[in-house]
Amino acid sequence: MSLKGTYGTDGLTDDYLAVSGHQDRLTVGLDASFFNLNGFPVVAIDQRGPIDGDAGSRDEVVNGHVGYQLSDNASVTWHGQFFDQGANYGTKDRRAVTTSGLLDVTGNLRTDDGSEWQAMLFTNNQAYHIQFSEANEARTTESVTLKQSVPYTDIGASLLWSRRMLGPLLLTSGADLHWIDGQSRDKLYDPDLGPLGGVRSDGKQFFTGFFVESIYTPLPQLEVSFGSRVDMWTNYEGSQNGMLMDPDLGAVALNRHFQNHTYAALNPRMSILYRTTEWLHLRAAAYRGFRAPTLAELYRQSQVEDLMILPNPGLSPERLNGAEVGVDLPVLENFDLRATGFWNEVDNPIVTVDVDPSVCDMALTGAHAGAGAQEEEGGATCRRRFNEGLARSFGAEVETIYEVIPHLFLSGSYLFNDATLVHAAPADKDLEGYTLAQIPPHTFTVAAEYNNPRIITARLEGRFVDDQFEDQEHFDKQGSYFIMNATVGRRLPFWNGEVFIAAENLADRTYVVDHGGGITQTGTPLLIHGGVRFSL
Repeated sequence: MSLKGTYGTDGLTDDYLAVSGHQDRLTVGLDASFFNLNGFPVVAIDQRGPIDGDAGSRDEVVNGHVGYQLSDNASVTWHGQFFDQGANYGTKDRRAVTTSGLLDVTGNLRTDDGSEWQAMLFTNNQAYHIQFSEANEARTTESVTLKQSVPYTDIGASLLWSRRMLGPLLLTSGADLHWIDGQSRDKLYDPDLGPLGGVRSDGKQFFTGFFVESIYTPLPQLEVSFGSRVDMWTNYEGSQNGMLMDPDLGAVALNRHFQNHTYAALNPRMSILYRTTEWLHLRAAAYRGFRAPTLAELYRQSQVEDLMILPNPGLSPERLNGAEVGVDLPVLENFDLRATGFWNEVDNPIVTVDVDPSVCDMALTGAHAGAGAQEEEGGATCRRRFNEGLARSFGAEVETIYEVIPHLFLSGSYLFNDATLVHAAPADKDLEGYTLAQIPPHTFTVAAEYNNPRIITARLEGRFVDDQFEDQEHFDKQGSYFIMNATVGRRLPFWNGEVFIAAENLADRTYVVDHGGGITQTGTPLLIHGGVRFSL
């Protein structure tokens, strides 16, 4: 049994309980975690008004599993999870609730020829409910603008086989299926006119995949891996239906059915690891990958404050080509260094681009407008997702840890990432050469940790995030920030326990995390929490 209890500022509680046991061939387990944060203001103080309060959240997660060893070579495990989460975003009319349930069963089998088999079947049901509002300029009043429910169901299965061949060669292959059915049920409101009707967006996706991988170790110091995966998927039964009230046109019926699309992707990968000496390890990899657009990107419309993001049912998948090289230097027993350089190109990246605000109005009545028009001065922001040509990123990451004296460690990591939109769609050629949104070029973390459980465990950490743009057009820039976190713990003399206290954003630094809809939102202020852990 394990137990943790935590209490902190801003109404923070974070508790955890886990119980497990086994008898003969049967294993059972149950764990649950409960988190609550009453919250803190997130709107910048110079924009904050009477309607702005604390933004908080809470969630509960319960997991259970039952495993049974059918024989020395076969076992089966059942697992279930229930998740419930609620959040408010700083005003009484802006909040969200999520509930989901997951069930899966996994079987493992070892055959006489040395093969390992694993089969899984799972299903997940989730319901997401969110309510948006619009505030006046002085933020003295707000009105509900959108109530959105997003239920979805998915079912999946996979089969995995692996076998060691002739000693140095390990072969693995597998296949998987995944079916997703999602909806977005929207009810719209106008502060002056009241209810404007509702829209229901539907869509389905079906994925099939097959992969094979080999790991060859001809020498103890050399490992070569090659694999390839084929995926095929279909976006189908996409639609929008509903009835909306237009001040000029009256009741407008929506009945749109989007074209089905089927795609396929072949993604190979190769990697090599060579341990030249005990203190020098070299590695390299080259790979291809893809990301299919989600149902939300294809068919779902979302809105926050004066920012509306429209879907695009014609989105194609993002395609990735990448390579990396690295070196590991365990030079001394108390000093370790890892460095990795990488290069990636993403073809047809999915980005949100500002379009004329009238496009959002037209989208509700079935009309169409082109992309690329700029936002009207002082007007609402309207954005739509597009595949934008070619994006390239390259950079390096360095990680190091050094044991200065026994139990005292200094560590650091640095990431340089130059991410640029190299080629854009014809309507957005002026965006070429712009750095990608929400990707800081420089981030680093430094830490000092003393880890001696018999005396004390303490860690002081600093994290820096460089300037970045919130949007692809570089209208909204978020400044850099540096925050510090600290943790101190002490082992208790009974029940394998520990008492601890931690602080996030130790200097209570105010930093910006979002400019969406023209409202500046700030990150977590000083947050102190502490508690106890026991493991029996």
